[in-house]
Amino acid sequence: MIEVRLKELRLINCGCFNDAVAVFGDKVTVIAGRNGSGKTTIADAWCWLWTDKLMNGKTADFRPHDENGTPLNDNSIFVTAYITINGSEYIIDKMVEKTEKGNETTYSVNGMQKRPRDFRAWVEDTFNITAEQVGYCISAAHFLSQDTAHRKASLYDLVTVDADEKLAADDERFVELVPKLQVATLDECLTDCRRAVKGYGKSKGCERELDELYARFDELSRAVAELGQHEYFTKRLPELAEQTKTAQHMMVEAEKTQDLLREFARYKAQLYEERVNSLFQHVSFTFSEPTSGDPKDICDMRYQGERYSKRLNTGARLLADTDIVRGFQRGYNVFMPLFVDNAESADNQTVQDMNAGNSSSQIIALYVHDCELEIDRR
Repeated sequence: MIEVRLKELRLINCGCFNDAVAVFGDKVTVIAGRNGSGKTTIADAWCWLWTDKLMNGKTADFRPHDENGTPLNDNSIFVTAYITINGSEYIIDKMVEKTEKGNETTYSVNGMQKRPRDFRAWVEDTFNITAEQVGYCISAAHFLSQDTAHRKASLYDLVTVDADEKLAADDERFVELVPKLQVATLDECLTDCRRAVKGYGKSKGCERELDELYARFDELSRAVAELGQHEYFTKRLPELAEQTKTAQHMMVEAEKTQDLLREFARYKAQLYEERVNSLFQHVSFTFSEPTSGDPKDICDMRYQGERYSKRLNTGARLLADTDIVRGFQRGYNVFMPLFVDNAESADNQTVQDMNAGNSSSQIIALYVHDCELEIDRR
């Protein structure tokens, strides 16, 4: 397990801060203040340090802006984090300086300067995950802002499922699929079956070939009825009947294989569902849906059975979002400080319970309160 603790953040020319220092408690830190006092800026600084994005998942110029979004100055941005990683102390610096060529970003780790790509390499070597995945361990918005295929792939990466050919070999229902899955992916096999049935390019496919054979057979049958028996008809009708029988058999086999592949795809998706969902406490994911056709690429997320959407109240979304972050932390085995924005939407016990499963990690709770920015360390 890799555990990161945030001891102190220094922000220079970030958002509403010209030069500010935030010191954090070992377990729970409460940051309270009215809207615009800088609570979210502190969380954004932590996220931006690692990912170049803010907590909302968007890339933005972190300099102070006016109400129209225009930067108020061209000063350099500095964020310094004093942290521990499994007890070892680190000082991480990030600076963005505006030059004639544009913004130039530099990092340093314990005083050793690094270019962005070198810093990303250090992150991967240290945490065994990418900077993007670190973002999932900080903010749910980084995950939720991705498209369906990307979200599904990110969740699949959290767990281990055997290769397709081994999955098929271990279940007697799918053993006959093993030769196909040894030389092609599941998606490729499904595509081949679909083309065999429907056709592709100049290939007619079983459906079209059968339709043409039925039409020829009907045409010859009508000719026989009108013209009587003829040597050509006597020879050709049995040939068409045999060709039709062969095409019917090929159609049945292709559809049988297609149905089995679809069943296997649902089985595989359900395995992923079980293993992914074991990492989360309040949210659950569905990767397949009951359908007779090819499996659809879905990543349906629910909070306690209800579809995740804006219809969820603020408190429910807060719990769902923190559960997403904690789930990724469990999956990657990398535990970062948990920032809880709008913490006033949940009671104090609920905020404490957000650490379930890793009670020694930090929680940094942001509360809207009618006061100047205050930090309470516990």
